[in-house]
Amino acid sequence: MAQKISLTQILRQKDSIESRQKKINEKQKKLDEDLKNKTIDETIAEQKTEEIAGLIIIQSGQEAFLTLLQSEKDSKIKRLDSNKNAIHDHDESAGNLANTTHHHQYDAHKK
Repeated sequence: MAQKISLTQILRQKDSIESRQKKINEKQKKLDEDLKNKTIDETIAEQKTEEIAGLIIIQSGQEAFLTLLQSEKDSKIKRLDSNKNAIHDHDESAGNLANTTHHHQYDAHKK
C-alpha cells in the first residue's frame, strides 16, 4: 500500500471497532435475554442472530484492516529508525575519518 497512514486514521479505525463491538455485545445480550424470557419468536431470533453474525463479520474485517494499518505504520517507523541510525553511523565514521586525515598546514607550528 503506497498511501500515507496517519495515527488519526488508526485511532478512528480503533474507535469504529470499539463502537461496533459495543453494539454487538448489546444486541447479543438483548437477544439472550429475549430468548431466556421467551419474549421473542424463533423467526425474529434467527433474523437477529444473522444480523449479529453480519456485524461480527464486518468487525473481523475491520480488525484485520487495523492490524494491517498498524503493521505498515510499525514497519515505516522501523525503516525510519534504521535510516536514522545509518545516517548517524555514516556521519560518525565520516567525522572520525576527517579527524584522522585532515591536517592543517599550521598544525605543525602549534607545538
